[in-house]
Amino acid sequence: MANCHSGGFIPNPIAYCDFPSLLLAITTAVRNIGMVFAVLAIVIIGFKFIQASAAGNEGGIKEARKYFWWVVIGTAIVVGASVIAEAVINFVKGI
Repeated sequence: MANCHSGGFIPNPIAYCDFPSLLLAITTAVRNIGMVFAVLAIVIIGFKFIQASAAGNEGGIKEARKYFWWVVIGTAIVVGASVIAEAVINFVKGI
């Protein structure tokens, strides 16, 4: 448990004493989990590429390419949101 300000009667169950620290921890956790899912998705899509190209299935290759780009876009959104949150937190702390 956090010992931020021990003047109250109710102990703080959150390990962070201020909102920016909590927000930074949440965005870091979401980014790390998102990166794990992105790597797994890229590996699965790689197998789909291999399977579709070995079978000569043009539709499967197009589908795998589409999935790959959606994973790249989703990963960029997750990483970008984390970077923007860190920039806003640092800007607010600087004020």
